[in-house]
Amino acid sequence: MTIPLRLRDLKAAALAVVLCLPGAARAAGDLDALLVALQMGETAALMREEGLRHAEGLVSDYTGEPAGAGWTALVGRIYDQAAIETVIAQDMAAALEGQDLGPMLAFFESARGQRIVTLELAARRALMAEGAEEAAILRYELAEEDGKEIAAQVQQLMADSDLVERNVSGMLNANLMFLRGLASGGSYDDSEEAMIRDVWAQEEDIRLDTLGWLGGYLMLAYEPLQPGDLDAYIAFWQGAPGQALNAALFETFNGLYDLHSFLLGRGLAEFVRSEEL
Repeated sequence: MTIPLRLRDLKAAALAVVLCLPGAARAAGDLDALLVALQMGETAALMREEGLRHAEGLVSDYTGEPAGAGWTALVGRIYDQAAIETVIAQDMAAALEGQDLGPMLAFFESARGQRIVTLELAARRALMAEGAEEAAILRYELAEEDGKEIAAQVQQLMADSDLVERNVSGMLNANLMFLRGLASGGSYDDSEEAMIRDVWAQEEDIRLDTLGWLGGYLMLAYEPLQPGDLDAYIAFWQGAPGQALNAALFETFNGLYDLHSFLLGRGLAEFVRSEEL
């Protein structure tokens, strides 16, 4: 859930009070260590880069003109990396409150865990290259047709963590928030009901795209792993610590995507209106 700015400030203040307690301080230390092990700094940098690339095309889509310095500056503020890292830390703390972080730390601080996280981030960055996404999806589809073990393992991971439905739901919500942002900026005149209809009309296309993208991305990330590493990773996500972490990650990042989508929609509406003046 996206937290409005003032509520987030209150949450941070409350967290600061709680951290005065010794047990909470240890928990905060464990959370900091977990965020480092998950390489959240690099994740935030990738989110910023992906957001900037996505936003660059929006202006030309809406106006037919390339993005200028004003739009670039506005988008840079929306996708500020330090702000992204702050929200990740705060929202992960809330989502994992009361959870035992020990098993999560044990897995992701290990050499195996670090290799997996590094490969995931490298694959995500590689997919930014032109044509890389299409190539990865085709490679996955061919592996699936050939009955390769890696394809079956990828499908197991997707099923255990409900990756397809969680991603589809997140994308639908983010698209709705974008339309709400446009409406807030005066560039979308239809009702809330019309917005929801417009978003739900995209569901099947989003699901098909998500299936292909996830398969291609996960296979690209995990193919270099040593035998047994992917089986161990599957086992981690099947257990209670993995399920808790999975839920926390989706709650945190879906909230971020909702916030960014709303701000992007509102910013685009205001930018286009200012260009028309």
